Amino acid sequence: MSRSRGPRNPQPMSDQPPTVIPSSPPSATSDERTLPAVIYGLYLAGFVSGGLTKLIGFVMAMALRDEGSAMQQTHYQFQVRSVLILMIVFIAALGLILAGLPLALILVGVLFWIAGGLIIGALGLWFGLRCVVGLARVLKHEAIPQPRPWLIESEPALVRRRRANHKPDRRKTMHDVIDNRGSRRFELLEHGQVAYADYEIDGDRLILPHVEAPIGLRGTGAAGRLMEGVLSIARERGLKVKPVCSYAAAYMSRHPEFADLRA
Repeated sequence: MSRSRGPRNPQPMSDQPPTVIPSSPPSATSDERTLPAVIYGLYLAGFVSGGLTKLIGFVMAMALRDEGSAMQQTHYQFQVRSVLILMIVFIAALGLILAGLPLALILVGVLFWIAGGLIIGALGLWFGLRCVVGLARVLKHEAIPQPRPWLIESEPALVRRRRANHKPDRRKTMHDVIDNRGSRRFELLEHGQVAYADYEIDGDRLILPHVEAPIGLRGTGAAGRLMEGVLSIARERGLKVKPVCSYAAAYMSRHPEFADLRA
């Protein structure tokens, strides 16, 4: 890269093999982990607080679900969905218990109570395990690949194998690229991993000093889709682009449709 924020391999990155560069930890890593981890902690604390901290965590996740980095957003969505599912199933189980009250005299109601109690117990275990799985992922700085599942595991092994064998989606648009202004970088989330482009704003110029895709996304075209989204955003905002990063410069040279954006 032509410029970096820390020790990096100076070789240009490409989204096509065999060119590779070693991955380095994203900037502001600890900051990105803090809020999602706090919410998971509040959820788990809800088991001893009577649900109060769980409610606080849910409000925080709702308020933040469209904010932050691509990694953070997958966790916030996962957290919001976890509580919504918890509430829906809990209400259904409570209804089952209440329905058993008028039938208690003939003992049939006892079966309703037992069924409702078992559902609530299993629901608590399910919710706790989801929180532990999410917390483990966020502490490793990993996104939730599928933030809206019903299962404990965020992405079943069968789905992961199908994704690995599936051709990448070449129809990504600017709307898939997130402008993480706090970290001053554009991000593209694919299969639970984030490709990103650091940027600086200088007047009406968008400066791109560094573009990187994690090892798992190299050779999939993710860096190219990221650049396409970044340049589309620049065009929409009326910005010229100065590609300091050698990969960004090479991408713009290979795509004359973006030649008018070059600063």
